[in-house]
Amino acid sequence: MSEDERAKAAEVIGTGAIIYNDLSTDRVTDVNFDLDRVCDFEGETGPYIQYAHTRCLGILRNAPAELLAGIQIPKLMDLAAAQPGFEKLATAAQAKLSQAEEIDLIRTLARLPMILDFVLEGYRPNVLATYLIDVTKTFNVFYRAHKVLVEDAELARARLALVLATQRTLLKGLSLLGMRVPARM
Repeated sequence: MSEDERAKAAEVIGTGAIIYNDLSTDRVTDVNFDLDRVCDFEGETGPYIQYAHTRCLGILRNAPAELLAGIQIPKLMDLAAAQPGFEKLATAAQAKLSQAEEIDLIRTLARLPMILDFVLEGYRPNVLATYLIDVTKTFNVFYRAHKVLVEDAELARARLALVLATQRTLLKGLSLLGMRVPARM
């Protein structure tokens, strides 16, 4: 990364860390600010989630184009950009994913609509913040347990669908909290 890219990433990560710290606390609880904890890349922090998002992008960038079914990598940071290839990847995922870590991640991602309803009904952004930590932890368990880019092309497509769904969920959740994410870290 160039010096300019590093400076921009640091600004995005730093502001994200502060935003996450504020919004992860229930509105009826005092906010505690510990700079070392807030900026940590491990634990329940904004940078931890941002790093998982960036890891998803890295996996997708490194995947062979023929496995991505038309997913447009440069548009992954744009929530408004349609990704018509996702349907093909999702179909592959239905047929191939059966490992416990894969199923746990699917179930965690599927909770997003319910979480958003709960957030809106109770005006509680901390619920979304906690959910994003759950997604990140579950993704990390999946990522440590299973290689994504395997020789079996259909399994690789299925796991790429899971990575893409995780990336989109994290990006949407972070953007709803008012946080940005760097393209690279």
